[in-house]
This record gives sequence, structure tokens and C-alpha cells, in this order.
Amino acid sequence: MIGRGGYRFLPDGREARGVLPWVIAIMTFLAALAVAGGLMLYDATSQWRTTLSRSWTVQVVEADPARREAQARAAVKLLTEIDGVTSVRALSDADARALLEPWLGAGSMSSDLPVPVLIDVAVAPSASLSPARVRLRLQAVAPSARLDDHDRWLRQLGAFAGALQLTAFAIVVVSLLATMGVVGFSTRAGLMGHRATIEILHLMGAEDSAIGREFQRQYLFHGLKGGLAGVAAAVATIAGLGWMAQRLSSGLLGGFTPGPLVWLSLAVLPLAVAVLTMATARLTVHRALADYV
Repeated sequence: MIGRGGYRFLPDGREARGVLPWVIAIMTFLAALAVAGGLMLYDATSQWRTTLSRSWTVQVVEADPARREAQARAAVKLLTEIDGVTSVRALSDADARALLEPWLGAGSMSSDLPVPVLIDVAVAPSASLSPARVRLRLQAVAPSARLDDHDRWLRQLGAFAGALQLTAFAIVVVSLLATMGVVGFSTRAGLMGHRATIEILHLMGAEDSAIGREFQRQYLFHGLKGGLAGVAAAVATIAGLGWMAQRLSSGLLGGFTPGPLVWLSLAVLPLAVAVLTMATARLTVHRALADYV
């Protein structure tokens, strides 16, 4: 019995340098971008949630300038006396107009246009303040004051980020399934191309497991080669996008920076693709060889 030995009947020449590794590289590239994008989006939204949950905005909307200023002073005084509030800052009229100018246009900002007083409120991370109670207290001293704790915007942000993360997960799954499909098709084509050789090996007493190991070795190499190429291209793409984001000097885009978990995932991905490729080839070979006899 020949049995348990390994057989090198698959060529290491042109076939080993075929199109399969490049197909795997493309699939891995898409999966790597989806994994990195999903993790970076999760980190960014977590940072935004933390920042916005500690920041409130109070607007004093009153047409009469004198009453508006009086209510703003009363609101600032009340907010500074609340335990858990770390800082209170009322924006000047010029600063408030500068914030509204991009939305209303430079030509429409007339001096007669009443601009609400905007008050930035910073809340301590450990504070357990109730926005509803603070609103009631504000209404008592400043009836035209409006407190925005960004809760509605945070819910919308969470829903949008969740949809994007689900999309990224779907891309990863589809990419891996497509890789398995291509590997399975390629393995079956390889079996058909070497059918005569395999039948001779069977006649010599070779076991299916020994024949399968030859395919596993070859496709493990294909998967590792394609996985490394795809991840390398993804890392270059992420680095380029990160450089562009830094040049924009945007605090919003500043959250999209790869963290340790992103780099760890990208480092593990080529090995995972190689193992998946090898396992797919092994399963395909054993199923096909079972029909030979």
C-alpha cells in the first residue's frame, strides 16, 4: 500500500502562478476594506457618542434683545450652580452669527436679524444629570431657553452606523463565500485535469487523504499568496485615505484612524483566507474522489 505518503503530481510551474491567487487577492482586498471600515466606524461613533453625551447646547430664543440677554444671564447662572456641570460658556453674538453664516449665507446675516444666544454646556463623565429636569429648571428662569442634549441626533447616528456596519459584515461574508466558490471550481477543474493520474494513484493503493494533501498544500499556498497581496493593497489604501483625512483637518474625520484592533484583524486575515482556501479545497477533493470509485 502506498497509503499515507505525499504525492507531488500538481505542477509548480504555470498553474501555480495562475489567476486564482489574484482572484483571492481581490476578494481579500474587499474583505479587508470592509473589516477595517467597520471597526474604524465603530471606534469613531463611540468617540462621537462619548463627546456629544458630555456636551449640551442651550439656545435662548427671544426676539426682544433685552429680555434675551437677561434670560441668557439667568440660564448661565443656573447652569453653573448645577452639580455635574463642569463648564458653561455663552457664545458672543459675533460667534453665533459666524456659526449661522454657512447655513443662511453671508448676505442674509442682517444686523436686524435676531440671533439666539447659544450656550455651550460641558457635563462631567460621571454625572447622572436628567436633561428633562434641567429643562424644567431652565424654563423657570428663562422661558425661551431650549436645551438640546443631542439625544435624537445620537439615535440617528447609531442607526446609520449600525446599517453601515451591517453592510460591511455582509461584504465580508459575500467576499469569503465568493472565494470559497472560486476555489471549489478551481479544485474541481484541477481534479478533472489530473483524473488519469489520480486513477493510477488509486490503482497503486493511494488513499484519498494522501491525494487530498497535495491539493491542500497547493491551495494553502494560493490562499496565502492572494491573502497577503489583498491585505497589502488594503493597507496601502487605508494609509492613503488616512493621509487625505489628516490634510482635511476635520475633527469629524479624525475619528477614522486605524486602531490596534484594525491592524490585528488585517494581520490575521491572510492566514484566515489561506486556511479557508485549504479547507475548501480539502472538502471539494474528498467529495469528488468519493465519486471516482
